[in-house]
Amino acid sequence: MKLLENPDLLELIKNELSKKIVGEDDAKVTVFLGLITAFSDYEPMNIILSGGSSAGKTYLMENILRIFPDKMYKIFRRVTATSLDRYHANDENFTWNHMILAIGELGTLPENCSTVRQFLSEGGGTLLSTEEKRKVKELDISGRPVFITSTAEEEVESQFFNRALVITLDQSEEQTKKILRYIARLCANPEDIIEFDPIIKSAISLLKNHDVKIPYSELLADKFPIKRLRARRDFSSLIKLVKASTILHQMQRKKEKINDKTYLVANLEDYEIARNLAHTVLDTTRMDITGVIKESFEILKRKYVEYDVTGEIKERMEFTVDNIIQEKLFQISPPAVYDRVKCLLGKGLLEVSKRRDVISIDGKYDREVGRPKSYYMIATVNDGNPYPSKIELEKKEVNT
Repeated sequence: MKLLENPDLLELIKNELSKKIVGEDDAKVTVFLGLITAFSDYEPMNIILSGGSSAGKTYLMENILRIFPDKMYKIFRRVTATSLDRYHANDENFTWNHMILAIGELGTLPENCSTVRQFLSEGGGTLLSTEEKRKVKELDISGRPVFITSTAEEEVESQFFNRALVITLDQSEEQTKKILRYIARLCANPEDIIEFDPIIKSAISLLKNHDVKIPYSELLADKFPIKRLRARRDFSSLIKLVKASTILHQMQRKKEKINDKTYLVANLEDYEIARNLAHTVLDTTRMDITGVIKESFEILKRKYVEYDVTGEIKERMEFTVDNIIQEKLFQISPPAVYDRVKCLLGKGLLEVSKRRDVISIDGKYDREVGRPKSYYMIATVNDGNPYPSKIELEKKEVNT
């Protein structure tokens, strides 16, 4: 199909998704590419959409799934502890490979839902189950799907956070305004309701399952930031996005046969797509924070950090928890503000001022009557894209 040969294929798909999903450009493109890893012969991606209640997580997930072939995905609002174990018990040919499993809310998963945890790590396997009359039975779980779910929780359990790409939705007032205008426009003009073009779905159904060779992966590993242990997971996520872009553009990529297996060959355009998304979307997982925590951090940065014309930090101003509460920056209760600040401190995003007696933000002197009052500052963080540029990889390839 000619659509798959279009060099602007990803942009066309983004525009198509925009018919139903207002804003969220980076989020919806990243989710789409994450779901494309279902066509990968390698390890598929796990995705958690993060955002407050009514942020549109389920709406975004379900609408992106709609442009995939119906037979590729299963959507469940909730599952019981053993339902997935027995989902295909009577079909020995069933496999989760090259499938998408969508579960509405992460919080609905039972604590002892072993199959989901298996999907998040190594994939299918054999489970021992106790049946009627206490008989023990072996259940074979075949394959590993792309797993996608959502959460409104401020903290994601580490076993999920460490094995999934956490994508934070836009919870800004600007995004809310866009959504309200979209809803209002459709109410006033029902004729403007537009369905997805079936050609997009037909094109995706024509994609073939492949594994991908990335010629520059070793060069990328040499330049990848490794200060934090989580770099191992972030590198894996970046590689999966590169492979997803290559698979999507498979009609435009070279193929190479290695040991009787044919691989798609990723080019630097695939890396550039992944890198740009990584800077905006993977930033949340890179800093180990989820949606509302990240939003709080951004609020404090806008309020208490001054930048120069080049975008470098000019001044980091001091503030207290009382400043946050009095100015209603977080729009939550005072105890919750203290918990939020504690979380930001724990993540290394805030630091305590070294001075005990300082001039506060409003210019009033605090003599620390009663218990000592802590003053905080935004920690020095790198706001730029931490991943090597396409030009850097091109130079390395030439030198190599």
